[in-house]
Amino acid sequence: MQTQLFLITFVVLASFLVHPRLCSPTCSFPAIFNFGDSNSDTGGLSAAFGQAPYPNGQTFFHSPSGRFSDGRLIVDFVAEELGLPYLNAFLDSIGSNFSHGANFATAGSTVRPPNTTISQSGASPISLDVQLVQFSDFVTRSQLIRNRGGVFEHLLPRKEYFSQALYTFDIVKPRRLKPPLKEIVSCELNQFEDMANRTENSLRCSISKKTNGGIMFLIATFAGIVIGFLLGISFPALSLTKMNFPSSILPMVNTIYVEVEKQEISSRKSPSKGPKSSDASSHKIWVPSNPRGAEMLPPSFVEAESDLYLRRLWGLPKDDLPEVKPKYLVAFTVAYEQRKNIDACIKKFSDNFTVVLFHYDGRTSEYDEFEWSKRAIHVSVPKQTKWWYAKRFLHPDIIAPYEYIFLWDEDLGVENFDAEEYIKIVKKHGLEISQPAVESRKKITWRITKRIPGIEVHKEVEGGAPGHCKDPHLPPCAGFIEIMAPVFSRDSWRCVWHMLQNDLVHGWGLDFALRKCVEPAHEKIGVVDSQWIIHQKIPSLAAQGTSQDGKSAFQGVRERCHMEWTIFEKRMARSEKKYLKEIAPASSNSTLN
Repeated sequence: MQTQLFLITFVVLASFLVHPRLCSPTCSFPAIFNFGDSNSDTGGLSAAFGQAPYPNGQTFFHSPSGRFSDGRLIVDFVAEELGLPYLNAFLDSIGSNFSHGANFATAGSTVRPPNTTISQSGASPISLDVQLVQFSDFVTRSQLIRNRGGVFEHLLPRKEYFSQALYTFDIVKPRRLKPPLKEIVSCELNQFEDMANRTENSLRCSISKKTNGGIMFLIATFAGIVIGFLLGISFPALSLTKMNFPSSILPMVNTIYVEVEKQEISSRKSPSKGPKSSDASSHKIWVPSNPRGAEMLPPSFVEAESDLYLRRLWGLPKDDLPEVKPKYLVAFTVAYEQRKNIDACIKKFSDNFTVVLFHYDGRTSEYDEFEWSKRAIHVSVPKQTKWWYAKRFLHPDIIAPYEYIFLWDEDLGVENFDAEEYIKIVKKHGLEISQPAVESRKKITWRITKRIPGIEVHKEVEGGAPGHCKDPHLPPCAGFIEIMAPVFSRDSWRCVWHMLQNDLVHGWGLDFALRKCVEPAHEKIGVVDSQWIIHQKIPSLAAQGTSQDGKSAFQGVRERCHMEWTIFEKRMARSEKKYLKEIAPASSNSTLN
């Protein structure tokens, strides 16, 4: 409770100090420089000693973020409120952008050097005085490198930002540590004052017209820390419900924290026996770790994912589904002319599969002649392709319950295929992306997809067409399948779905890029030989095109396919080049350090 009170008090006091009523009409900060420990570490300790343990900020950021929380920290909310990007850790040299500030905080940091405060058990050797040294070096070297021009100008702060920036300090001092906090931080405060004096003194938001704004703000900030800590240890039983601040001086973020705390304390003191409309309307909810847009909902109520399970319009919802829900999904893009093929295919998939039919010819009710059609999901949009449907109706969060996703064409013979056996083999060999081996009376385009009798799986092929294989571990000799009958694991589909381009509907070129979604691709992508299919190569989709400029419908569709392949490859190459160029300066800075 004391630590919590200390933190909240610090935020409230710091917010009061920069409130517009106390500042000039234009109160803004072009950058933030933060110092502290795990309360505000945005990746410093992770960059130095390896990633932080779970949740590592993943609930909000959806990937490891170096934070010792499940989402954003106070310093993140401060940045958002000021319209600034989240702070990159000073120690993180990969892909960092310091144009609007830097974060020198590391989890486990202490106010005093660890060798003189062993009892604190600081996990980081980067105490507050070390952070000062890092900041001092950053001020000097950032300007030297920024003056080189080019991309460096966009990744490092302007010189004047150091005097105009907001400086935040968020570090906890244990009660057992002696001497008092004000004596400990006095020398550090003087050092930060000296550093501020070396820069151009022109704070945008000044407390006094005739005083040094940078120094005054630093003094006020440290005063907030000291006062907050003293309040925390002096009033251990103080309730936040008794701390009444005028609403006009509290920014929204602070109001949210106080109101949530009030709600929690109130519920502990007087548990409600039933819902009351007055209570419900007076308690605001704000949960940053919820999906974006759902922050005002209670976390246990949020449904972030969905499914394609069919439900009844009557009875109890809990009785809608069978005890064993479908674990896999199969989707076909179909026209009615191929209904016999589709009927034969679907009979190869057990009740363990949810069946989805994408009708590109608009004919859906005709499938009522088949018994399985009653449990299938029918989506009809004329003249669209499999990948157009997949991008719009198979979002990873919609099909999250399914372990494997079969995304198949309609012209496949399945006499030698069993879906359940296929799944067993895929799991056995650890394949994340796969396809059944192919036999055909016509020419097989890619040799790696051709069935090899007598084996279960193959992941590479020797030879191939001349000039095709520049590397035995790269497509089309390995890490490659065709797009006519792909099978994706749940995790790989999440990556592939994001790779699909909204305007490129035929999927040509996608097969060469699938390897980017699994690692190592030459081991996780393969062809299942013991469960194989016949590719009939019926160009039914081509008939959905339109003749124009003297070209047949088939020719127009074929030209679009080749054009999309070229666009896809160029777009991917351009995006990769752009990304590598953006992170190059950070890598260069790392080597200079």
